Amino acid sequence: MNGQSHEERKLRIEALLKLQASSWRSMDHRRAYEWKVNFGLWTALGLIAGAQLRGDIALATHPWSLGIICLALLAVGWIYLFSWTKGLHGANAKDKDFAADYRRLVEKEIGSVLTDSPERYANQKWYEAWSHRSQAGFTLLLIAIAILAAFVPPKPKEQPQIQPPTAVAKP
Repeated sequence: MNGQSHEERKLRIEALLKLQASSWRSMDHRRAYEWKVNFGLWTALGLIAGAQLRGDIALATHPWSLGIICLALLAVGWIYLFSWTKGLHGANAKDKDFAADYRRLVEKEIGSVLTDSPERYANQKWYEAWSHRSQAGFTLLLIAIAILAAFVPPKPKEQPQIQPPTAVAKP
């Protein structure tokens, strides 16, 4: 028993399990923000593309504004992929690795393997994770649609029809 009493081992195992749970909670908390950011970004891109395609707004009224809009949308995609998604994956991988390490210590403490030991998550590239890959793919698709929608010319404004005054018959 490595010089530890039964009670000391029990307390150590409980502490390790609490640390494991804390690491998972940290990742879950971050995942909630991940989805909020994704849904917000997807909604904004969908609204921009939809309004442009319907002709409700005209974002690209001049050639230079079309270029600015395209560059801005590409910048959003770049930041989303190489800052947000990559950073999020790294932080989640770190938490998952901590949780796996604590689980391994518990397994060592009880002298039994509870589950198959997964590979280290930190070794996985962000684009290899199916969840991040699908989120990034959907975001890039919406960005492409928004860019293409910027090329749609605005619908012409309708001129109000002026009705000639009508004579009112007197009784």
